[in-house]
Amino acid sequence: MDAKAEVLSVGDYLKIIAKKFLRLAPVYYILWLVVWVVTSRVVFGPISYTANGNMATCSEDWVWTLFMMGNLGVEEMTPYYGCYQQSWPLAMDMQVTLFIPFLAMLLWKVPKIGVFVCLALVVGNGFVNYYITQHYNLRIGLISESDYFVLLAVISKPWTKLANIGFGALLAKIYMQILAYRKVTTDEEKKEKHSIIHWIHKSSKMGWFMILFGLACVFGNLFGGSQYTADPLSASMHTNGMYYAISRPVWVLGVFSILIAIFTQHFGLGRALLAGSNMRVVAKAIIICCVLQIVIIEMLFCSDSTPMGIQLTFPTCLLFGIGFMMCTIIASLVLMTMVEYPMLRLFHLATLPYLSHDVIVGKKYYRDLKAAQELAEQEGRPSVMTTPD
Repeated sequence: MDAKAEVLSVGDYLKIIAKKFLRLAPVYYILWLVVWVVTSRVVFGPISYTANGNMATCSEDWVWTLFMMGNLGVEEMTPYYGCYQQSWPLAMDMQVTLFIPFLAMLLWKVPKIGVFVCLALVVGNGFVNYYITQHYNLRIGLISESDYFVLLAVISKPWTKLANIGFGALLAKIYMQILAYRKVTTDEEKKEKHSIIHWIHKSSKMGWFMILFGLACVFGNLFGGSQYTADPLSASMHTNGMYYAISRPVWVLGVFSILIAIFTQHFGLGRALLAGSNMRVVAKAIIICCVLQIVIIEMLFCSDSTPMGIQLTFPTCLLFGIGFMMCTIIASLVLMTMVEYPMLRLFHLATLPYLSHDVIVGKKYYRDLKAAQELAEQEGRPSVMTTPD
């Protein structure tokens, strides 16, 4: 939008949706094939029926799953039943993408209203999750019997992630302002045009505050409510509702704060980790891990090597957990490098010239570069930017 100086057209919107679909489609449909064709036939053991349960309702629900809506068109969701229900992270990612461009246009065209809508999404997320908690009688402890509907009602639904969308859109808006700030060459002009961002860049105390605040929010969510996990019935329904209402938004706020610190050059270690080439591999592998973990744990647990099952003592749980994580990571990397990545590159070669906005963005970059050089020549100072060959 900034490059075209206008809001997205219908064609632009469809391009964004198509690019996202092509990004998710290889891993989504490959893993569906793996779960349906492979695991239901190679898994044997005391609870081998769970592997077949992964596709138990595909004869009725396959249309929802085919169009990445398997988390919406069902009345019941469990990790080991339904029709490829473990793919809900990918399905929800696609569903959120349908909404994001409209919020981006609002932030670009009418920034104040866009910011208000983002904040309303964050606050509204709390009310939505509170209502769902009361409706399904959910409790804080995941081992509580009343939490049977957590996956169906909270975890797998896009409307329970409104705070994620709101904070993500605000972060994108702030990042665009930071990019504009970086294009300014003198401190006086930076201070005049981007006073708040300039202050954050220059204030080490503010940088440390954002880092520590973000870490407190993240780790507070990991350990907060531990007493209710040990005794779920000790929490009142109001306490349960407030936990589900604020825990996810607070965690996202923590990540938001840390990323702002990174973008404003305060968290060198975090910036180095995000900028590393290995981070792209990790990000791609995590997508596969999200779906594949259910399959791996079934193939490990439903094995002929444990015909009598596994006694869940602390040592066996520790070994089983470490083995599960290692097997999931290795299997994900193999699938990514041998199957998903080649298919994704093939899709890109065939479709990216028709779906990409790189040409428009490149022209905008060149115009900004030329304008910066002309301004530097007028002011009699060397330009910090160079024209590409």
